[in-house]
Amino acid sequence: MPPSTTILWFRSDLRLEDNLALGAALATRKPILPVFIWDTEGQDIKSTGPHYCWWLKESLSILSNSLNRYGSKLIIRQGSPLSTLSNIATEYDARHLFFNRRYEPSEIRIQRDITDKFNQAGIDVKSFNSTLLFEPHEILKPNGEPYERFSSFWNQALSKINETCHSSVKNPSSWTNPENWPDSFPLSLLHPKINVTTSEYLGKMWAPGETSATRSLQSFLQGKLQRYEVDRDRSDLCGTSQLSPHLHFGEISPRQIINGVMSKSPIENGQFNMLNHKLCTELGWREFAYHILGNFPQTNKSGFNRKFDYVPWSDNIHSLTAWQTGQTGFPIIDAGMRNLASTGWINNRMRMILSSFLVKNLLIPWQNGASWFEKTLIDADLASNTMGWQWISGFGTDSVPYFRIFNPVIQSKKTDPYGVYIKRWVPEVSKLSYTNIHEPSMVEDGILRKANIRIGVDYPLPIIDYKVSRRRSLDAYKHSTELYASNNVGS
Repeated sequence: MPPSTTILWFRSDLRLEDNLALGAALATRKPILPVFIWDTEGQDIKSTGPHYCWWLKESLSILSNSLNRYGSKLIIRQGSPLSTLSNIATEYDARHLFFNRRYEPSEIRIQRDITDKFNQAGIDVKSFNSTLLFEPHEILKPNGEPYERFSSFWNQALSKINETCHSSVKNPSSWTNPENWPDSFPLSLLHPKINVTTSEYLGKMWAPGETSATRSLQSFLQGKLQRYEVDRDRSDLCGTSQLSPHLHFGEISPRQIINGVMSKSPIENGQFNMLNHKLCTELGWREFAYHILGNFPQTNKSGFNRKFDYVPWSDNIHSLTAWQTGQTGFPIIDAGMRNLASTGWINNRMRMILSSFLVKNLLIPWQNGASWFEKTLIDADLASNTMGWQWISGFGTDSVPYFRIFNPVIQSKKTDPYGVYIKRWVPEVSKLSYTNIHEPSMVEDGILRKANIRIGVDYPLPIIDYKVSRRRSLDAYKHSTELYASNNVGS
């Protein structure tokens, strides 16, 4: 009889290095069946947009090639993880199942159901954390309750950081393979409706895969790290690490990033001061997002802060469509949305500007924006995406005060002072000077005629008056807080 096997279930951990589940599978010294399951039904976040699917297919292809070097294969299936893994386990006499945990509510349910069924069948199941520095239950208040403020959470996490940032698990040196392999779903058929033009565009900007992730980290550490805190908010500069897609697909771990930053940073009083590194703090926000989602799973769909449940939201489909398609008449908004549509990525400052405009100026619910980002972002983590939208709309734990509303023109001048970003993504106004490009509707007619621009024809008029929309938003949020207070008297 053929020997029993070990199933290695790949998920959001598409790498070989620093992969704890892989290390455990190798330790069994049994033939390993690496499996990836495309599940579009049971997920909280429906990541089926063209950018996400392009990256996933590229990353799976690269992972498959990496496995091939060990004589192994990546088995790709489509459908329910529970039934798929059960069928493979039965057919190939699996005695072990190893995987790295995910923390979205639907994934937790899937993991629980699989573990219960496999244990009942006498199959050993072990799961690991190769996605976060700390799991949602690990950083808690002294009384055992979860933190609700980032600063307190991160200070506590930093006190334990050296415990988790040990040397990464290295690539395997040997591998045991089965005599026969299960059938695999053709990678070419995995969500085949990806626009060819989109794929070509993405291919020029991005290089998915574990090796590229490591190379991108090293390039960032040797160059942009020193100016990261200054340049990260500029839309006209590539001042960020752009590691978020690699993190999202698990081509690199947060521990590898932290270790990389530590290796390039000075030691103060015999210790690495992570508080001095903005990149580490940004990873801290990612950790906090999973901490909130894990401890308050209802925030997946509803806000943490309920004071604004009574905001009279707008259902203006024309405004929503104008925002989605980059036709609002505010160049920085339109540039950001067109950039997102073309590349599947924008920096964090741009995400905040776009989010504030939709929620605060157009009074469209944050859930609509979060849903759109899910469809268009390459790196649309449920936890981080939800936290970002709740933060800007005032519905989160640490949130922007409701009266803080980003002025798109002021933000445009700050993030794109010379209009370079706008000129790239909004060519209709590219002939305007950097002093006029941020607010074309306010430019003198003579200047517009000289630039051959007709506002309202070649480029849309602003869909809202900013000052009027700001006043409307303040009134709506204030009204909601008053209603909330009156409805919760004595509660």
